[in-house]
Amino acid sequence: MPFNSLDFGLFFLIFYGVYLILQKQTRLQNVWLLAASYVFYAFWDWRFLFVLIGITGLNYIIGLSLAVKTSGWISRPPARRILLAVGLLGNLGTLVFFKYLDFFKAGLLHLTERLGLPSDLLLVDLILPVGLSFYALQASSYLLDVHGRRIQPTRNLLELALFIGFFPQLLAGPIERAGRMLPQFHQPRLLTPDTVSTGIYLLLSGFFKKLVVADNLGVIANQVFDNYASYSGVDLLIAGLAFTFQLFADFSAYSDIARGLARLMGIELIVNFRLPYFSTSPSDFWARWHISLSEWLRDYIFFPLRRAFLRAKSRSGRLAGLLAPPLLTMLVSGIWHGTGWNFILWGLYHGILMVLYQVLVRERPAPGTIAAEMPGQVGVRKWASVLLLGLRTTGRILIMFTLIWLGWLIFRVETPEQLGYFLTHISLATSPASVSLWANLVLFSFPLLVVQILQQVKGDLWVLARLPVGLRIVLYGAALALMVILGVRQSSEFIYVQF
Repeated sequence: MPFNSLDFGLFFLIFYGVYLILQKQTRLQNVWLLAASYVFYAFWDWRFLFVLIGITGLNYIIGLSLAVKTSGWISRPPARRILLAVGLLGNLGTLVFFKYLDFFKAGLLHLTERLGLPSDLLLVDLILPVGLSFYALQASSYLLDVHGRRIQPTRNLLELALFIGFFPQLLAGPIERAGRMLPQFHQPRLLTPDTVSTGIYLLLSGFFKKLVVADNLGVIANQVFDNYASYSGVDLLIAGLAFTFQLFADFSAYSDIARGLARLMGIELIVNFRLPYFSTSPSDFWARWHISLSEWLRDYIFFPLRRAFLRAKSRSGRLAGLLAPPLLTMLVSGIWHGTGWNFILWGLYHGILMVLYQVLVRERPAPGTIAAEMPGQVGVRKWASVLLLGLRTTGRILIMFTLIWLGWLIFRVETPEQLGYFLTHISLATSPASVSLWANLVLFSFPLLVVQILQQVKGDLWVLARLPVGLRIVLYGAALALMVILGVRQSSEFIYVQF
């Protein structure tokens, strides 16, 4: 039941009507919300529910066990580590089993044949439960935070089930933390005009980016990538740019819709994107792109690795502490996306970029006020410094955007030969199709770029939502009209639901 389907529209209208009736009855509201979440999930394949419920039950039991305070063995550090390992194995092991079985199947088949063992079970094709990549990480963060005593485990199974199975963000995030979400499930959720209006804004923003921008840019990208040898160097460049903007529009659209739906229920989800294509460095990019995943990787992989390596007193240990954490963290990020060689290469690519920027480029936080950047400068000298700072920042943004574009090219290709062809054939050479491709790229990316630039200049992601009511009505009406006129008739699935 994709968000961009009539089935979901009907489902949400029925759900939301009952949800509003139960507004002052938090527990009944939660029961209804969980029932709706499970119906939503079962729509994809009812068998997936067993995986979701199983992970929920496992994390409930392990979470309570980690908080036991007795004189017995279960409260001792070794036992708590074993319990944590069991829980993580259940969460991440399930993910590995479903997501990566095909990757290992060929090797296992070869091994069983050599050993003369039956291989019938290996011939079974398993379907990856949708959203498993996301809610497995979310459930794991719950156990890690309970084990680290950052939160107390909930004794309310209903609330934990909602935390793991909350349908707006179940399939593709954002990946939430229990410390942010659980309190929202046991507190009354009173809707206000502000939450409703901002929720509607997020929904319109998400559907516009998906139907008008992403899906139409996807047509351009797929047209060239599927028959790349027939296109010129400029066409290949356009296809890469189309996919770069398509991926951002598509994924951020899902996050916007998820956040908008949650707001209409009185629930706040984390901001998952913060103008990532205005990044000035790799670390800045990952602080802006898929923020919920970046924070997960940072807190549970990067920081523990860095702390472990910092204990080393040798020079080689310190050097490893500089190189290993970003490389291993981004490698995990690549593997999380998929087992294909391109995902692994993409992860290593970003890890290498982070290391190179850390070593060769003087990274610093995003610029603050001009006064802070240029203390003691006044008059003409100050404005010259402002201009210089602007040009320098623009240059860093353009360089980083080019590096991001190259990364998405690695992410998108299907074979090493295709990647090699793109890298060696991109040029200024045109073809009869170039004008049409370029015109469509500009047409469908222009609204996205205008809004992003405005948000960047104003430093406010809510800049359009703060416009006067009359202007907002006109803007929303125009967005709806463009969705009808330019939205592709058979909209494609959200890209990150596939992961």
